[in-house]
Amino acid sequence: MSVRYGILLVPEPSFTVRVYRARQLICGQYGAWAAEMQMVHLPVSGFFQCTDSGLGALESGLDELAAGSRRDAPQFQLSHSGVATNHDDQGNIFLDFARDTSTESGPDHLEILRDSVVSFLDRAPEVTHDPRADGPTFRPHIPLVQFARLPHGVFSDAVEFARAAVDGLGVPNTTRAWRLLLLRFHSEAAGDDWSGGGWAADLRWEPLSTHGL
Repeated sequence: MSVRYGILLVPEPSFTVRVYRARQLICGQYGAWAAEMQMVHLPVSGFFQCTDSGLGALESGLDELAAGSRRDAPQFQLSHSGVATNHDDQGNIFLDFARDTSTESGPDHLEILRDSVVSFLDRAPEVTHDPRADGPTFRPHIPLVQFARLPHGVFSDAVEFARAAVDGLGVPNTTRAWRLLLLRFHSEAAGDDWSGGGWAADLRWEPLSTHGL
């Protein structure tokens, strides 16, 4: 059994419930289950490894980071621009929380928190973390479909369906940060490569700690 860990942000429950319903409809309609294998969340880290003896320090460090976030920006606001997908990507659909720097000013508390988490993981002595696994740039998002590998025309339908589902269920454009969570993930199918979605075949996860934002 292959084991990895992850750190994620969960928005306030009333928002999360609506996104969960939308995601369930989209994944069920197109038989793409990877996103459904995880809780509704904004990824803060990619999958990483940690020794059992290092978990205590990891949880304590996240508690300190969350406390700093509560002090500076308690339950900071999160805004999304709707359903999006990456250019030439036929497998991923998401709610896009990337900030429009042309119209928004001031500190981006989500990016500050994410940078603090990544820096902490890089320093943690019993953590093996590859920042490249998170992509060249941080694009905050909530996955709705992952690794679908649908034909071009079908994927276009899925994007249109996703937008209709999000609108039809009245998913708000804004929410607030609620919890920072540390999770342990298990997958036999992933083996040593957690980058290509092989884990979607049998992923199991367990929350290890929660840190109020």
